[in-house]
Amino acid sequence: MAAWFPNDVAMQQQFAVFGRGSTGSVYALWLRDNLDTELAPVIVLGSEGELLVLATNSLEFCRLLGCGYDELEWDDLTQKASGWNATQPLRNWLATNLSIDCPPTGDSIVSAAKQQFSGFPDFIQQWQRENL
Repeated sequence: MAAWFPNDVAMQQQFAVFGRGSTGSVYALWLRDNLDTELAPVIVLGSEGELLVLATNSLEFCRLLGCGYDELEWDDLTQKASGWNATQPLRNWLATNLSIDCPPTGDSIVSAAKQQFSGFPDFIQQWQRENL
């Protein structure tokens, strides 16, 4: 997070990084307002500057993963993923262990997250204007 928010430890601590995309994008929980991690939205700080909200929380993100997309930032989430069949074992595990069902496409998950956390891109862009 130091690369995204240099010299601002407080801003860096608002994000709990848990993964990276194939192009170097950062996947994280946005811990805004000291939000509980179970309620924190999953965001992407893209390698090309994309600012995306993918899911309203980590369980919704698991549902999105179960859809089988290769690149959550780039794939058309209104279409069934080419990896749908390959992720059947993950969907089975999610259903059995977490009572999570996965839709055939991810657009409803991402749309709900974007609507609920629509201010995320503006929040980051404002920080960038003020600090970079």
